Amino acid sequence: MGSVIDIDNNALAFIKENGGAITVRLSPRHGCCGGSTNITVAEAHQPDNAKQFQRYVQNDVTVYIVQSSSTLAYVSV
Repeated sequence: MGSVIDIDNNALAFIKENGGAITVRLSPRHGCCGGSTNITVAEAHQPDNAKQFQRYVQNDVTVYIVQSSSTLAYVSV
């Protein structure tokens, strides 16, 4: 299997220095005049509830991607 996400070398070093795991999830954002959207966030730690995430190993780090991520077409960290 190829890469699940594109991880920049600087980001990869940071992730490895901070436990070797990255969580990719959707984070809701709300506008001042109504409406909302989800943006993709990547955090250098394991998720609180790993059962809600798909787990991959890439470049010697563990990548957790939220299972409801069908809207995540491409992520670059």
